[in-house]
Amino acid sequence: MRVLIVDDDPGKVCEIKAYLQVLSIAAADIATASHAAAARISLATHSVDILLIDVLLPVREGAIPQAQNSIDLIRQIAEDGTTPAPRYIVGVTASRDACEMYDADFKQLVTQVLVVGPGEQDWQSAL
Repeated sequence: MRVLIVDDDPGKVCEIKAYLQVLSIAAADIATASHAAAARISLATHSVDILLIDVLLPVREGAIPQAQNSIDLIRQIAEDGTTPAPRYIVGVTASRDACEMYDADFKQLVTQVLVVGPGEQDWQSAL
C-alpha cells in the first residue's frame, strides 16, 4: 500500500508517518510533498492508494497555505481525470477552526477530514 502525505507541517508529517509505520506500512511506501505543486508531480509519477492532504496547503514552496489550493488539487484528481486518483483521499488539519470552516467543501471531495495535532488521537482510529 502506497501513501502520499501532502502537508507543509513537518511535525504533523512525522506524526502521521510514525503512525502509518505502526500500521505496518513500510517507510519506503510513504511519500511526502509539502505543497500542491510537488503533490501533482508525485501523483503523476507514482501510483498512490491513500492521499492524506492538509486542509490548508500552499500552492508552491513559500506560498501562503490556503484551503482553495487543497480543494483545487482534490478536484483535479477526483473530477478532471488528469491525475491518477488514489483509492482514498483523506483531509488532515491541525486546526479545528479550519476543519469546521472548510468541512462542507472537503466532505464533497474526500472520505473524511481528520484533526491531527498535539493531544488529538481520534484521527488514529479513524485512519
